Amino acid sequence: FERHDLRLVRELDPGELPDYVGSDEKRKGDLAGLLSMVRFASADDSCRRVMLARHFALDEPDTPCGACDVCADADTWRGRSFTARAVTRAADERENAAPRAEANAPWARGDWVRVGRSGLAQVVRVDGDGDRVTLVIEDARDLRRRTVDPRRQRVEKL
Repeated sequence: FERHDLRLVRELDPGELPDYVGSDEKRKGDLAGLLSMVRFASADDSCRRVMLARHFALDEPDTPCGACDVCADADTWRGRSFTARAVTRAADERENAAPRAEANAPWARGDWVRVGRSGLAQVVRVDGDGDRVTLVIEDARDLRRRTVDPRRQRVEKL
């Protein structure tokens, strides 16, 4: 699935489907579940952890979590949870061109990066060493993986 290389082995025979598939009862249940999800996502008055505990009939926490989008300001949470790292950049030969990361930068699995002008991505794997490093990254928008060469593309560690 992660490599996007799935293929259809055979067409599905509609007779193989359970009777409830396509029924009004299933459609109503699916719509109720979707509405519940929309309400969860749009609520901004209750801690997400409390809402999840209620949904799954678990004991509710006594205090708000202090970490979800309702309980904490995103910038404050990031500042408290992450520390900035110094990123070494290679000298750029051309004037006014974007700097590029050095090939021997200390990349690690799990690092958050921005490649070129695209959005966020996470390093899944670091291949090679020294001046022959390539990064396998997973795009945060669509979860697609691709390989980038920090010597050829601007890679900013966040």
